[in-house]
Amino acid sequence: MKSEMKPSESKWIKNIPLEWDTYRAKYLIETRDNGAWGEEEENNNSDIICIRVADFDYQRMSIKKDNLTLRNYNGLTVKRLELKKGDILIEKSGGGEKTPVGRTVIFDADFTALFSNFIERIRTNKYVIPLYLQYLFVAMYQDDITKLYIKQTTGIQNLDLTRLLATEKFCVPTIQEQKAIAKFLQTECSRINSIIEDMEQQVQILQKYKKSLITETVTKGLDLNVQLRDSGVDWIGEIPEHWGTNKIKFCSSKIGSGKTPLGGSDIYEEEGIIFIRSQNVYDDGLRLDEVKHISENIDNSMAGTRLIQGDVLLNITGASIGRCCIYTIKEPGNVNQHVCIIRTDSKLLQNEYLRYILNSDVGKNQIAVCQVGGNRESLTFEQIGLFNICVPPLEEQQEIIDYLDTHCNKIDLVLSQKQQAIETIKQYKKSVIFEYVTGKKRVEEVEMLCQ
Repeated sequence: MKSEMKPSESKWIKNIPLEWDTYRAKYLIETRDNGAWGEEEENNNSDIICIRVADFDYQRMSIKKDNLTLRNYNGLTVKRLELKKGDILIEKSGGGEKTPVGRTVIFDADFTALFSNFIERIRTNKYVIPLYLQYLFVAMYQDDITKLYIKQTTGIQNLDLTRLLATEKFCVPTIQEQKAIAKFLQTECSRINSIIEDMEQQVQILQKYKKSLITETVTKGLDLNVQLRDSGVDWIGEIPEHWGTNKIKFCSSKIGSGKTPLGGSDIYEEEGIIFIRSQNVYDDGLRLDEVKHISENIDNSMAGTRLIQGDVLLNITGASIGRCCIYTIKEPGNVNQHVCIIRTDSKLLQNEYLRYILNSDVGKNQIAVCQVGGNRESLTFEQIGLFNICVPPLEEQQEIIDYLDTHCNKIDLVLSQKQQAIETIKQYKKSVIFEYVTGKKRVEEVEMLCQ
């Protein structure tokens, strides 16, 4: 279905079909309400489900149905905040660098629920159906337009929704065409989501296989007929009888971490000494696209934490705790306090072999044990030094490294191809939403609806 186009007076929407209208977004809204967190649940009839931002299912653009939170509210609040099918919920506060606020979902559940602070609810008026407006919000967010209305306050992002709704113009076809577009996008996005979920499951299976391959190889070796013995360590299990076990500290010449220089991000330079942070350290290697640099003077003041090629890097705080790789760069570098340096004794332990151990269940399980009861995500040098590892002869360590390098590289190649395919499909989904919701492509079903 093709039609003549006209300017929409919106830079991100651009041209729209000649017969479509445009409205400032605020004229499509009947009511707006801010959420409330309520009180602790009391295990009585006043406890009601409270939808949080954590319950947003962005892929399906709806609400998750599991692990929902109960909160206690008074009657007046319940009346004002009770959700109805078709309510659009907007994340107005919170967010992060890679996931700024402004994401939306539509409430489509059959249960009674309210919504928390950090969320604003929108109900549409007669000019637009909720699902079509929801897709417009999604298209706007995907085009980074929402970012223009974000303010940063004490480290928290806040969306100026009032200004957004008063400024942005939305394209509005007839109600019949809105229904046709929403129906088509629901079906097409559901189909795309199924493909994405299937491929993501394949990625997870491959990642589990890779981890099990590493764990089996670093604890059992390559000789399937070798005689095994009990290692005496629960998370290692049986090992070849000629292997030994040891603690990392007895196989290393250095275990330590850096520090963050005074001045924070202001001390970073465009060029200079590479300064490694936890966001640069991944199990599959260093990622240096956002690497920072420090001056030689600052590096000299941190000489005790200077990196040399071959050092094992281990993240020791935060959500990325346990990620591990090798510092492969020839030039010296330095690290902040969130990254531990392990410099192995080359006469006892090869650095690549230690990396594989730390990336296996042997390493990951010991990291998990250190977190029990700690109520925080962090490791100390003492804990790392006490990690138990199995230690084959050096020659056999090299054979294991060569074997795992070959097989893991093949797995990583397949993983990379699948992850690229997933990203391509997500970009396709993004373009489908934008093109149909803004009239660049039309739903053929509209022709039959309009007859």
